[in-house]
Amino acid sequence: MKTFIKKALSVALIGVFLLTPISEVLACTGVIVGKKVSADGNPMIGRTEDWSSAYNKTVIATPAKTYKKGDMYKDVYGFTYPMPEKTYATVTVPDGYQDDGDIFEATGWNENGVTMTATVTATANDKALAADPLTDHGLYESSVVSVVLPRIKTAREGVDVLADIMNTKGLQEGAIVVIADQKEIWYMELLTGHQYVAIKYPEDTYSVFPNCFMLGKVDVKDTENVVASKNLINLAKQNGFLVEEDGLIHVQKTYAEPLASGNRDRLWGGINFLDPDKKIPYNAESFDLLQKTNKKISIKKLMEFQRTRYEGTDKDANLPKNAKVRPIGTVEQEHAHVIQIKENYPKELGGILWVAMGNAEHSQYVPIFGPITDTIAPYQVPGDQYTPESAYWTMRQVSALSEINRNLYGKYVREYNDLQEKTILKRIDKELDAQLIKAYQTSTDTGRQLATQLSMEYQQKAYDDATLMAKELNTYFLDVSGNPGVNGYPDRKTKPYIPSLLGEER
Repeated sequence: MKTFIKKALSVALIGVFLLTPISEVLACTGVIVGKKVSADGNPMIGRTEDWSSAYNKTVIATPAKTYKKGDMYKDVYGFTYPMPEKTYATVTVPDGYQDDGDIFEATGWNENGVTMTATVTATANDKALAADPLTDHGLYESSVVSVVLPRIKTAREGVDVLADIMNTKGLQEGAIVVIADQKEIWYMELLTGHQYVAIKYPEDTYSVFPNCFMLGKVDVKDTENVVASKNLINLAKQNGFLVEEDGLIHVQKTYAEPLASGNRDRLWGGINFLDPDKKIPYNAESFDLLQKTNKKISIKKLMEFQRTRYEGTDKDANLPKNAKVRPIGTVEQEHAHVIQIKENYPKELGGILWVAMGNAEHSQYVPIFGPITDTIAPYQVPGDQYTPESAYWTMRQVSALSEINRNLYGKYVREYNDLQEKTILKRIDKELDAQLIKAYQTSTDTGRQLATQLSMEYQQKAYDDATLMAKELNTYFLDVSGNPGVNGYPDRKTKPYIPSLLGEER
């Protein structure tokens, strides 16, 4: 990826902050849960953004804007695309370090209640790329949300925008994108220079997708549920790499590269985590994108999914023997998010974007209620250097210290965050859902004002909690890193840190 050199240099500058090891695979893990599989009937999408354990992210609200005819979107990699006359307001999660304007808005809502997560990087196989090479000035993954989200009213419109870009401009890097509204979810694979395919996601399945193309058999003639490039099949057929099953193209077997071990780890671990009864073997020949289950998957389960290191299995990434295992809950998470598309909400509200800054394993998921109009100052701090005024850096510091020794430092940090998340979820169900719906019924402005207020209150609480825990953890770390036998305290290295937020009785 073209951002590799830029980001690697940035990470090198702040490497002294890192207190945890770097894994072999730096990438993302996506997830989708259809409404019939969801515990509360609300479909969900999500992703971990995995690149570096010290790379600043922010949460920014951007108002609607107007443009003149001929105005163009331009990124730092040569991609351009016409701007619409008017864009819609958004709230997104961009990089805090935007060297040369490389924004990389990872996810967000717009004022029409449309949400998306982009992108999970993926690579096509050599034959496919030779037949349809990536383009020099096509769409690059860091621009996907910035180009698409501000201009669409529905999820399907988002697919059409990406299809137009692929047809006219092409692609610089393979990727997987998910776009959703209250009516439907679309899963889209951007495969090669100009080839792509999207499906309307089924309501009765769930999916885990790491950095590899996952689509199986696809009927490109089913235009109600499929959007595909015109040459998707013919290109593969003419160049001798088309794989068909039951008369349909098998996209994964046609376009995907061989399954890497880091992707296998996450597919095996993630699919089985969300439904332990699956018991899919690690050495399975392949893993299907669309998974059926009798289980009901909750929003809290997805939060824990993004934290899992396969604890209690033979691939437990916390064990020294599994140092090369790629967990979903990797220490290189910049942030993680889970999005609830709530069908009982007014369309303009859409649902809830839950954001955990830094590594979700020891960070708290904070709710953003639809397209809010502002965020607290600590969520807006730019730059690539640690500062306690930043929500990202403060929460990442807690994670870094917690993961030096998960039992000694991190166990009760995780317990506290778990209690907070459960408390917030309970309050939303019992109180806030009704308040938000009523406020939006009064007027969109009234509803958005309340949504912004509630979101900012939760942001402030999470930042304040992390600030206190960082202070206590630093004190604790400096204490136990010394000689444990000094002054008659031989148990100093066996007594775990317990946040004061849990109360003295804990």
